[in-house]
Amino acid sequence: MKKICRVLIPVILASTGLSFTANATEPTLPNPNFFYMTEYTEILESTVTNLNKYKCKNGFDPSSKKTEIFARCTKSNMEIYLHGNADQALSYASFTAKNATAYPNLEFHSGWCVGKATNADPDVMYSSIDWIKANYKGLSKGKTVSKVFAGLRVSITGGSGATRTISCGVKPS
Repeated sequence: MKKICRVLIPVILASTGLSFTANATEPTLPNPNFFYMTEYTEILESTVTNLNKYKCKNGFDPSSKKTEIFARCTKSNMEIYLHGNADQALSYASFTAKNATAYPNLEFHSGWCVGKATNADPDVMYSSIDWIKANYKGLSKGKTVSKVFAGLRVSITGGSGATRTISCGVKPS
């Protein structure tokens, strides 16, 4: 009985401790009033312009025990992934163009990362937009370039062919 207790109690304590760490969330992106999760997915699903009309799937991240949410929005040549806290505050966003015809959409949506970083500072906004436009087309597969704007890290990753991904925030674990 003592051997069972010596093994069982540490296992219970360890598993209890691990469940608390599973509830941790990544830091919220700056400028939280520049779209919450539901607002942004509503914009993506709207039919106001042909630029949008995404199909979005929302849900809780199962590994976070309902403390983190995600939205994956897709259309034929674009994919957007958003990750946030249960209170709708965003912690990560990525925008992937699957081919060159989606590059205008990629530039448009990457402005969202810029909006999160700038906090209405036009100098930061223009420099980040210029940096994104100057760097995303020339990346080869597997190459990543990053730059920090007003404390927010923005990364561009090259994929196979014309696939490009622009992301900002802390990638969910």
